[in-house]
Amino acid sequence: DIIKASYNRLRAEHYDVHFIDGGDLFGTDFRDSCTVDGTHPNDLGFYRMAQVVKPVLAKALGL
Repeated sequence: DIIKASYNRLRAEHYDVHFIDGGDLFGTDFRDSCTVDGTHPNDLGFYRMAQVVKPVLAKALGL
């Protein structure tokens, strides 16, 4: 995976970058319940995305 390899290279070079794998945004249970059409998130999907993004964003902002 080119994106993950690029991220790992930048981290190894001590760049302050953060990565969130899009495949992890909805979690593993009830993934099909997180979208309205298989692609676009519904309320549950946005909630789960926020739960994944929040700690990464907090770390990036030093919170």
